[in-house]
Amino acid sequence: MRFIERDAEVRTLAEMFVDSERRPRNTVILIEGPVGCGKSQLLHIGVEEAARRGGLVLAATGSYEERRLPFGIMRQLMEDVGIPDEAGTRLAELVRVATEYAADGPRKFRVDDVRWPPLMHSVFLSLSELAKSRPVVIAVDDLHHVDDVSLHFLKYLLRRSRGSRVSFLLTIPLHQAPQDSLFEAEMLRQPAFVRLAVGLLGRAGVRRLVDDQPDTAASSRAVDELCALSGGNPLLVRAAIEEFRRERAAEPIDSPLRLHRGGPFAQAVHACLAVSGPDIADAAAAFAVLGPSVSVPRISRLLEMDRHTAEQGVACLRAAGLVTGTSFRHPAVERAVREAFPAERLALLHGRAAELLREEGEAVPVVADHLVACGDDGSAWGLQVLVEAAESALGGDLAAKAVRYLEAALDRCHDDARRAEIQIRLAEVVHRVDPTAAEPLLDQALAVARRHDLSALSLESLARMARARGYVTESALTVRRLGAAVARGRTVLRKVREAPVVDRTHHTPRRPGPPRGARPTVALDEAERELWVSLAHGAAEPALLVTTGLWTLPGWGTGDGPAPRVAGSSLSARSHISDMGLPGMLNAVKAFAFADRTDAAARWCETLSEEADWRRAPGWQAAVNAVHAEVLLLQGRFAEADQKAAEALADVPMGTDSVFVAGPVAGRILAATATGRYEEAARHLGRRLPERVHHTLDGLGYLRARGRYLLAIGHAQAALDDFLCVGGRTVAWGIDKPGLIPWRIDAAEAWLRLGEDNEAERLITEQASGVEVSNSLTRGMTLRLRASTAEAPMRRRLLTRAVGELQKSGNVYELARALADLGHAHRSTGDRSLSESVLQRAWRLAQECGAVELAEQLRGPSVRFEGENDAQSKLSESERRVAALAAFGHTNREIAAQLHVTVSTVEQHLTRVYRKLNIARRQDLPPQLRIPLNQVA
Repeated sequence: MRFIERDAEVRTLAEMFVDSERRPRNTVILIEGPVGCGKSQLLHIGVEEAARRGGLVLAATGSYEERRLPFGIMRQLMEDVGIPDEAGTRLAELVRVATEYAADGPRKFRVDDVRWPPLMHSVFLSLSELAKSRPVVIAVDDLHHVDDVSLHFLKYLLRRSRGSRVSFLLTIPLHQAPQDSLFEAEMLRQPAFVRLAVGLLGRAGVRRLVDDQPDTAASSRAVDELCALSGGNPLLVRAAIEEFRRERAAEPIDSPLRLHRGGPFAQAVHACLAVSGPDIADAAAAFAVLGPSVSVPRISRLLEMDRHTAEQGVACLRAAGLVTGTSFRHPAVERAVREAFPAERLALLHGRAAELLREEGEAVPVVADHLVACGDDGSAWGLQVLVEAAESALGGDLAAKAVRYLEAALDRCHDDARRAEIQIRLAEVVHRVDPTAAEPLLDQALAVARRHDLSALSLESLARMARARGYVTESALTVRRLGAAVARGRTVLRKVREAPVVDRTHHTPRRPGPPRGARPTVALDEAERELWVSLAHGAAEPALLVTTGLWTLPGWGTGDGPAPRVAGSSLSARSHISDMGLPGMLNAVKAFAFADRTDAAARWCETLSEEADWRRAPGWQAAVNAVHAEVLLLQGRFAEADQKAAEALADVPMGTDSVFVAGPVAGRILAATATGRYEEAARHLGRRLPERVHHTLDGLGYLRARGRYLLAIGHAQAALDDFLCVGGRTVAWGIDKPGLIPWRIDAAEAWLRLGEDNEAERLITEQASGVEVSNSLTRGMTLRLRASTAEAPMRRRLLTRAVGELQKSGNVYELARALADLGHAHRSTGDRSLSESVLQRAWRLAQECGAVELAEQLRGPSVRFEGENDAQSKLSESERRVAALAAFGHTNREIAAQLHVTVSTVEQHLTRVYRKLNIARRQDLPPQLRIPLNQVA
């Protein structure tokens, strides 16, 4: 094997032995360097050179396992087969006697033992006699592992061999020393003592080492990676090359290198540790355990070793290229070091490290990392440290770390009530990452809550999660338990985990100081305050908006009531999303949407989604996307709603046993059905859902979506069954609010398809009785359906009112349906001009929202609307509304107020209008745009 960057050392060895031939003197060569850097190979070079020149070589190799074997190394030397018979017999007898002495004597070699000097002298005389005929070379590899008896013999021979032809060739790792501290001093006293130092290779040396391998080539990037991986340690470089060639023997080495558990590279690291001895290996284990917290004093305390030994261990690891500074050179090295130790040993060290760092006042997360790694070590303080670390991690949006801490805390906790509290918090945190994974934890916590009395804080969190997930029965039970806990006075304070706080003893709001690092809020979270004070009193009544839960308070039913005000306060008061606050924020978004502020609701969804993204909370983002899909459905923006629902489901595997998927799946079914994509809707309906979804609020939305699909493909009876099932469950659960859950509208439409006008009329009447406590969308849909059973004059009036309501709602699809009915009503009375204008607008809206089937019904294969290619046809419905008002001279602010949008939105619409119509100012708007919105109806 060709040596790289070792030419000077090889020349020195050759010159030494040439010189010893010319003059009868002994030579002492000590080869010193980091483990794995070629000391043994150099020793073998010297041995071969000495043998080639006629010398008698007596060789031995030290090992940690034999360092306590008395006279072990000397026995290896004296029993060499190359010794002539007569001298060999004499030395063999001396070995036998020495071995008996060592076996019968004290365990520790003593210099003053009178038996040894005569024996050592006899050995020296025998070797001197051999050296008269030819040079004798005593070669010992790994001097630091030589037993103390042999070391004493070698030291004696060193001292007596001056002027003889008995030479010594020894190796020892850098920063390690023989067991006898005086041995090195004895070497230094020798006139012909030479120290050969070998070290790590530079980049050029690594390049040469790679090129020196047979049939091996490497890219420049691969050489750089080998340098980074090995630090220039030749043993590690060769091992990495060998591992690559095992997988891809015929290919040139390229980056990145793939190293495997237990592969040649890992074995080479293990060999470095084994050769270095247990103290060095333990120091490497301490490096792996302590991580960024590593220091020599901590290694010393952790391993219960003296400071000098710890320093020596760290120096050896650095010299070998395994570590640099206070960390391992490469993750693969750390991984290999961890593999070298049993898991139990590392766990024990992590437990010690946790206690050590806690005593030194290290940060809580650092201590918690060690507690996670060591498992349940029985420490009384570990549980609280893990819980605190979880909250600290959440402060930095490190949800995955917080989950690990809470899971470790759960493993340590043996009190059922305390376990339930941790489980509840864990479910909240897991929801940040994966809402489907949070459900089993929530189910377990609910089960424990049925058996044990929990704190009001835990019950409040549990109630929030159960309501957010749509668990009707469980949330009701939890709210009752919360009320009982408050009544018993179990707690009067709430932890400063979130900004909005309610003192449940006096049922009055209070606000603690903001959490460290958070921006101060500007107003109380009124939605949360009112909701949870009401829950504590048991006075709240839940209701449902579209496909997920919107829990409302008395008086929230009207669009001009407190809903938008409270929702706006709730959202503007929030500095950041939080685990406990997100459900309230999403309900506030739904309140905006319910109050005909769908544009504002959509903007808030975008804001919340952006925050969830930069805070690395995919679970939050999925929840926001699910609500965003609902808002877009309320606007009739089906393509965008389908996209948002798909994004909410993006990381949820098919077949996942989760109720979360029901809401987004229902949204995709509704979007596909409204746009005539029935095969796609059927595919979504084929997705397996858990049975318990039908006991949740999302289950109602799913039933409604399935019913709308069945109604669209002509299965009116099956659709009716689903709609009536929705109604039956809302009644049974006590949430039958016609203004909020308009199942009667769907059922009445199905009855009409079945020709049962009386049943339809009954449901329409029931629905109409509740529309005054609803929003424009529900009122408009109700009016449109009432018109379908009314006489012609009344039908036109009802449809005109329906169009007015639906224009305010912003739902393009329902507005198109109402306009279609109104256009047909005008045609039936002979007003063909107005009918064509209304039907044309309905057709344009149907096209805008993607309702292909409705658009085809309105236009037909041979119908062409007048002015179909005029200025209006180039504009979207929202752009046309803005342009119409601008054409009449309204200012941007007046238009924004009338259409319930921002001034910025108006400006953006007008910019697009000008570009599409190729005009520069509003005075150039075409006169045909000047059609008042109320005249269109």
